[in-house]
Amino acid sequence: MNDNIEHEGPKHLFATDLLNSLMVLMDNAAKEGLDRRDDDGLIYDWAFWSRECAKALGVKKI
Repeated sequence: MNDNIEHEGPKHLFATDLLNSLMVLMDNAAKEGLDRRDDDGLIYDWAFWSRECAKALGVKKI
């Protein structure tokens, strides 16, 4: 995480909390096998997006 907390306001806290919640939600969806195809045949890869949230947050997924 960024250590410049004095320059970060409530919107930063909201964004990091949101990313953390989305990471957990998408990880759970992936574990439940909820990947779905859209009308164009593209798969919503929840595990990928969960990992991207983890990268943005600077946390390691176990």
